[in-house]
Amino acid sequence: MNFSFSFLNNTIIQDITSKDSKNFHVNILGYNNITFTNFNISSPNTNGIHIGRSTQVNVKIVILGKYPNEEPVEGFTVRNCTLNNADNGVGIKIWSNTVTEMHFEDIKMVNVMNLIIIDQEYSSKDKISKVTFKNIIGTSATQEGVVLICSSGIPCEDVIVSDIDLTFNGTLQPPNLPMSNP
Repeated sequence: MNFSFSFLNNTIIQDITSKDSKNFHVNILGYNNITFTNFNISSPNTNGIHIGRSTQVNVKIVILGKYPNEEPVEGFTVRNCTLNNADNGVGIKIWSNTVTEMHFEDIKMVNVMNLIIIDQEYSSKDKISKVTFKNIIGTSATQEGVVLICSSGIPCEDVIVSDIDLTFNGTLQPPNLPMSNP
């Protein structure tokens, strides 16, 4: 692996690019409150951030396509995790970029706002395709559990939403916007 971080608290990892890892790029073990900001991963067929026995892990990605010459995003998977009291659950928000092969599977959410989102509202020229939201359970802090906003010019393709079991816990009203900017 390129980076290993273990048993730290209240940490920010930012402005790093990890390239061509032989296995996974980052191993996180025994963390409480770690935030990744502007963390770029570049290499085919490897795992990105491997997380174990940690709480409050935040991975903040700039809205896709906000900056010129960004590469398409493909082959991204979020699997087997729990989100507690989070502002945003799982999803995709693009400004101007192509996104394909994104998978969100086996996720538990506890009191999460904006649970499952696709927001292509800002882009009318780029495609979102081959996206799955599968086996997502838990409680929602907002009344809307799933929000899919695709472009009328180039609509989303092959989006699968299955085995979703979300319950509104009655604590908050729906927000004005589907997903806040990072």
